Amino acid sequence: MVHICVGVPKGELMVRVGEAHSERALVRPMNFTGRDMRGIVYVASEGLGSAAELGRWLRTAAQYVRTLPAHRASRLRRKAAAKRGAASKQSRA
Repeated sequence: MVHICVGVPKGELMVRVGEAHSERALVRPMNFTGRDMRGIVYVASEGLGSAAELGRWLRTAAQYVRTLPAHRASRLRRKAAAKRGAASKQSRA
């Protein structure tokens, strides 16, 4: 599984930088569900004035995501994968 690192929903830069960087100026918390997502922020356009500034945000996000542990497959994903495997075995028989 892969962790989210960056995105551009509705034209805004969203970066996963961890809680240490989420209080920086020119950022606001990401909030999709009515609850702030810790460590994921939107960067104000003023924080993206140059390619160098954009590069710093992208590097910070990539460095942070590399520190996160790998996701474990959810029970539903494992069940679906097992079902696909069984179906492919039947089709070969």
